Amino acid sequence: TSNYITVQHNVLSEWLYKNLCIIYNELGGDCAAAIGPLPENQAHIPMQLYWPEGQLNIMEKIDQLQTALPLALQDNLELEHISNANTSSDDGLKTIKAKMDALSIHVQENNVKVDAIESKVVALSSDMQGKVDVVQNAVESKVHAVESKVDAVQHELSELKVMMSKLMEMIANQ
Repeated sequence: TSNYITVQHNVLSEWLYKNLCIIYNELGGDCAAAIGPLPENQAHIPMQLYWPEGQLNIMEKIDQLQTALPLALQDNLELEHISNANTSSDDGLKTIKAKMDALSIHVQENNVKVDAIESKVVALSSDMQGKVDVVQNAVESKVHAVESKVDAVQHELSELKVMMSKLMEMIANQ
């Protein structure tokens, strides 16, 4: 079981190193494998993560998001509270129904666009298949022509071999 645990640890460590590098690279940082001798029995090469000076590091960016998100949610809730205070429940229902209708229309418009794109893809697919068939037929006809030429050359070579053997017999008999 200790080997299994070691293997599992190694797999998780490789995954962690790989994903940390991806995160650092995507956010403008850099990662590289450490260079130098490893301590005895160390299985993994340690990673060195570099962050450009003057840029927010990952933790600072997360803190910034945590600060901005509640403020945006609070602003949104305040706007809803103000609009609810100024309208009656019937007006609220009408507003919700109007928004749902607008959303339904938007979804239907997008479905029409998707259908149009789908038909264009089908048309392009059949057009491409036609072109592929034309090219395939042209290649096949050229292959047949080359095969017939190779057969003719082979026939001529066999005739040449017969002639050469007769010539060699004639020279040997003289």
